[in-house]
Amino acid sequence: MYIKYKTCLNLYVYINLGGDTVKNKKKLKKELEKELEKENIIKEIAKAQTDVATAEKFFQFVSDPELVDVAIYNLEAKKSRYRYLIKIAKEKGIKKSLKESLIEAIAK
Repeated sequence: MYIKYKTCLNLYVYINLGGDTVKNKKKLKKELEKELEKENIIKEIAKAQTDVATAEKFFQFVSDPELVDVAIYNLEAKKSRYRYLIKIAKEKGIKKSLKESLIEAIAK
């Protein structure tokens, strides 16, 4: 028996429940937790991408010499966070699906 679970990204995940209901509830809970963790990491990565873009624009438009240092520090911090999140996603085996990539490309 399969159940259909709709994620926050409007994607559907089919989960096999098998036979024993107690084991299946635990299995289902684990799989849903993994899916939610994946979604949260993907959301954080998207937010980090936006933060980097914003920091880059701030750096481009700043003219005060004192603010240039602030802009550089801010940009490097945002890039560092983004690299960290990508590393975490790779370690957990999280990859964007083709559908998610296409939706993102169309939205831009």
